[in-house]
Amino acid sequence: DLAVGDPWYREVQPGESGSSLIIVRTERGRKIFRDAVAAGYIVLQSQDETLLPRSQPNLLEARGSLWGRLMVLRMFGAAAPVYPGFRFFPFWLRNVSLKKKLLSFVSTYKRIGRKLLRKRLDISEWSPPSD
Repeated sequence: DLAVGDPWYREVQPGESGSSLIIVRTERGRKIFRDAVAAGYIVLQSQDETLLPRSQPNLLEARGSLWGRLMVLRMFGAAAPVYPGFRFFPFWLRNVSLKKKLLSFVSTYKRIGRKLLRKRLDISEWSPPSD
């Protein structure tokens, strides 16, 4: 899994070539990335570890907020996706304010009732109508 985004930590100067921030999340992604570098498709430029949080300041909070929403869904019996290999709890502790934690819990609880997320649905495979 590879994620590519714009490094928005500063203004791009006129005539300056663009750059992208690349995050590698899996071993398969790491191999694809290394192969692209070796083939010359990607040119690496070393940056310090603060570049990602400076470029995407809401990223850590968004990741942390997801933990609270998933917990509320599970607590009240609604379906919740599973993200193997992703850690959310540490970001919830460090990067989400108390006010936003409470708001996330309450709004997710309300959404469960409003959208009937606890109701079990019969799902069948869809096939196009025959003419």
